[in-house]
Amino acid sequence: MEILFAALAEAILSLLIEDLATKPKIAELRERWLRGDAPEKLAIERALKSAHTAFSRQYAELASSFFDDHLLRQPAVERELAKALTPNRTPDAAVLVKCWQVQFSDGFQGRLPDIEESAQFFLTRYQEEVTAQPALANFVNGRAFQELYQHTALLTDIRDGQTVLIDEVRRLNRQGETVDEQWVVIAQTTPQLPVRQQPLPARSQPTAYPANPFSDRGRINDPARFFGRHRILRDVQQALRAGNCISVVGDSQIGKSSLLYYLYTTRDQWYTGRRLVYLDLQSVSSEKDFCSEFLSLLGQKGKDLRAVRRALRNESVTLFLDEVEKLAQSDFTIHLRDLLRALAQEGNLLLLVASQRPLTIVFPPTGDTSPFHNLFMQQTLAGFSPQEARGFLAQRLSGTGVTFADMEVAELIAASGRHPARLQELAYAHYRSKTELE
Repeated sequence: MEILFAALAEAILSLLIEDLATKPKIAELRERWLRGDAPEKLAIERALKSAHTAFSRQYAELASSFFDDHLLRQPAVERELAKALTPNRTPDAAVLVKCWQVQFSDGFQGRLPDIEESAQFFLTRYQEEVTAQPALANFVNGRAFQELYQHTALLTDIRDGQTVLIDEVRRLNRQGETVDEQWVVIAQTTPQLPVRQQPLPARSQPTAYPANPFSDRGRINDPARFFGRHRILRDVQQALRAGNCISVVGDSQIGKSSLLYYLYTTRDQWYTGRRLVYLDLQSVSSEKDFCSEFLSLLGQKGKDLRAVRRALRNESVTLFLDEVEKLAQSDFTIHLRDLLRALAQEGNLLLLVASQRPLTIVFPPTGDTSPFHNLFMQQTLAGFSPQEARGFLAQRLSGTGVTFADMEVAELIAASGRHPARLQELAYAHYRSKTELE
């Protein structure tokens, strides 16, 4: 949780920097506000912690799901949290409610009306805590705008008899931005500044660090970037070589697509004897489209189920299907699922599929049994083990010149729940905070 609050505080300040600063000022503001011991950053962390404590007492059954890094680190949520530090702006609980419903509605059926009330409670307490932090007084009282742009004016040259400061005020007014009247008046009455005669002293060059090694998002396409998962890789490979169909089940973004694609791209190293093809059903829009894509991968033509059956009459194929839930949609008929089952039972087709829920739930029975009942061996893909999570962080940091302390590693692992995507997002923010200001 400490890592989450620190990452949120950094994200909130980053948004304020982008909103308030002219380009020459961004680097200086980052250096001042985003360092680890910056009073502003620590104050936001304290406000978040206090609001979290109050929320947990009031809504104990919702606290763990609401204070989920995936939810709170969504850009829309971060923008609402940043509004509490901007004069004349109020965070909108409806934004949090919408994000929360999208992510957690399945797990909170029957209690969704509580979400609006609890989200508003959190935002209210958070705003109260922000207001109570002395280090944030310049933000909530509007003086940060004045101070920021006054300082910016001193660092800019004169252009056409007007300071860049006044141009910036006018630009913001044209865009309808909320601008503190006090510093607008000061800006408009600022006398013409003399052109600086002496150059600014040269600043020392920051340490050049490699690009952030935690930048992978979505499916890992490069097999060299795939990490760990040795047990399930071994089990799936052995099961396929033995002629069994496999169903990989796991939460969203847990790594199912990356696992399937890694097995596909390394097929020459572990799989022989059958032709292996990979089809991501996200790119398939209908049953006709499925038939066409599948047959094209086999080097054949056709657009219907009869063509698929003819193609597999004299050929043995192993088919990897990612996002197999797509086949449960109305654009795909039970005839396709029955054909896949029949071909698998005849031995012409082996299937490795990935889904978030077990296939008996994704494809409920239409008669006596589900179309895929008793056909697949199920493998569950969970989060990293503690050893894998530590190894992942160490492997990504190798050669960067950056290290995470043991306590930092422990906090990252705890905050992410060892979920690979969440661990990578938190590690990305932590790496950035350790390198940008050095």
